[in-house]
Amino acid sequence: MLTPENIKKLQSAKKLGVNGEIEVELVVSALLSRALQRVLCHQYEEAMADLNLWPEAGWDQMVHNFAESIKDVSPEFVMRLAGTTGAK
Repeated sequence: MLTPENIKKLQSAKKLGVNGEIEVELVVSALLSRALQRVLCHQYEEAMADLNLWPEAGWDQMVHNFAESIKDVSPEFVMRLAGTTGAK
């Protein structure tokens, strides 16, 4: 699912979320799942690399939501993310 072609589709998508493209939503799900798995395995650099594949326009919001969803599981990664908001 996370082929270079699908990542390009994600990065060029006009709208993500409920009214977005179904195919792109599958890429979103796969990317966030892989990032979460890497966080759980303490592979923080790889998780950040995954999150940095996100389109720039919605990156800050995605990081905020991702951090909120994992704050109890990996507070150390949330702290790392806190320093990146607005950095992309």
